[in-house]
Amino acid sequence: MPDVLIHYFAQLRDRLGREHDRVTLPCTIEAPLVLAVVRAQHPLHAALIDHCRVAVDLQFITTAVALSENSEIALIPPVSGG
Repeated sequence: MPDVLIHYFAQLRDRLGREHDRVTLPCTIEAPLVLAVVRAQHPLHAALIDHCRVAVDLQFITTAVALSENSEIALIPPVSGG
């Protein structure tokens, strides 16, 4: 099971007060699993976490993907612009 970094961006990073966490995940993951792991670590921010998109190695994921020890995961919260 790979030990990977989960990077937080934008308002999620601001609310958590940190840029990343190191976690151990299964070799194959899906976005809901990543969100559940982060939600368990930061339950006060569950509502925002549940709306994040998950990227693995710079690609947003919609299906199961394989992880390696070098994989990087990013949680991207919804953004608005103007």
